[in-house]
Amino acid sequence: MIKILRDNKVLFFCLLVYLVGQIMFWHVQGSFQAFLILLQELAYLVAVIYGCCFLKKTRLRNNIFWANLFRLFFIVNVLLFLYWWYVVHLNPEINWKLQGNDYEVDPWYYVIYIPIINFTIAFLFLIVAYLIKWNDEKRKES
Repeated sequence: MIKILRDNKVLFFCLLVYLVGQIMFWHVQGSFQAFLILLQELAYLVAVIYGCCFLKKTRLRNNIFWANLFRLFFIVNVLLFLYWWYVVHLNPEINWKLQGNDYEVDPWYYVIYIPIINFTIAFLFLIVAYLIKWNDEKRKES
């Protein structure tokens, strides 16, 4: 997995921007926050598309690359989910259930689900790229 990051600087840089952007999102205010969310989501989208294109170029017989790419996106998003869980879910100013209000939470609470949604998008794109590559190789064999 580290070899993927070492060999693909664009993928490494985009995932780093996504990771740092998500963490900085909590600490900035105003219009910079909107710019930061746009920047980090675009970086993640570029990383997903770049990973799919790179997957298309590799041989399908090398399933280790696909699995490592999948693990890489999974680990980045799990780290962000754990970060947001700690920052948002355990914060009584945002999770009003900790203050005794059983029915409402601050809208910030929904930021916990961003990494889950992003991983689902990456997973779907990687599956489609893998299936396209598999179909191309099957067509070449016959």
